[in-house]
Amino acid sequence: MNLRTSSNSTKKGKANCAKMRCQLGFSAIVQTTKKLNENHGKRFYCCPLWKVDGCQFFQWIDDENYGQRAIESICGYAREIVELNQQLQQVKNKIDDGEEGVQIRAVEELKEYKTLKKKNKKLIEEIGHVRRKNKLLVVILMISCFMFYMYSNM
Repeated sequence: MNLRTSSNSTKKGKANCAKMRCQLGFSAIVQTTKKLNENHGKRFYCCPLWKVDGCQFFQWIDDENYGQRAIESICGYAREIVELNQQLQQVKNKIDDGEEGVQIRAVEELKEYKTLKKKNKKLIEEIGHVRRKNKLLVVILMISCFMFYMYSNM
């Protein structure tokens, strides 16, 4: 492994990262382990093209060893985070299902509204017919009264 680093750097991490180079000559990037094992949460340098070119450059930043209790705690917290994320997803799914239920009820209420609107329109038409019939009956009644009056006075 051909590592080129500067010994003038006083800061770990970002200062070293800019001067740390992989075998391809690129500035190394900092990654953090995500596996739930004894190295969980440790930072390391690697080539920015390791997935593309398969450069094998790798160097730990945090080279201290964690104690067994620290490892168990870190892994426990990581598992807790995973469980909480799963619970959060379940709550989101319930909310989505609830929103779907609300949408279904809204569609049903819209159908009911349209049905009631049609019934209302029919009732208004019937009222119009009844009013016209009523006017006609009033006219017939008036004519009948007038004719009765005329025949009775003759």
